[in-house]
Amino acid sequence: MAAARRSTYTLPGLGDRMARGRLNPAARAFAWIVIALGAAAGGWLLLGGSPTEWRLVPVVVFGLSAIVASLLTFSYRGFLPTSVDHQLSTAFFYPMLVLAQPGAAVVVVALTAVADWVTHRRRTLSALFNIGQLTLATAAATTALSAL
Repeated sequence: MAAARRSTYTLPGLGDRMARGRLNPAARAFAWIVIALGAAAGGWLLLGGSPTEWRLVPVVVFGLSAIVASLLTFSYRGFLPTSVDHQLSTAFFYPMLVLAQPGAAVVVVALTAVADWVTHRRRTLSALFNIGQLTLATAAATTALSAL
């Protein structure tokens, strides 16, 4: 008879640590690097324009839509033994790059992440990582748009 399979897909030796919610040192270092780079990118985007140049209607419409979308989580169970959660809030950040200004998108990213952090009780490192990686994505999209 075959041995029982584990119910999660993890790398050998990491399952117990992941179950306790602890990251290994390399993953923790990566998270802090993303947080630091995201903070630098956010500062660059905010200093690149003036808040007086923000178009208020797209900021309010897409900003409120992103915050409300972060409060909603769609979960489903696929072929993996764990459920998958999706949030649609990031879909509202990128139109702001074109319609408002990148600095406005960074502010909305931060507000949306805080709303997600509070309502879904994320750990501080997870919330900061989410802000950092979304801000880096916003900076990359801004750079790509300016190159066109």
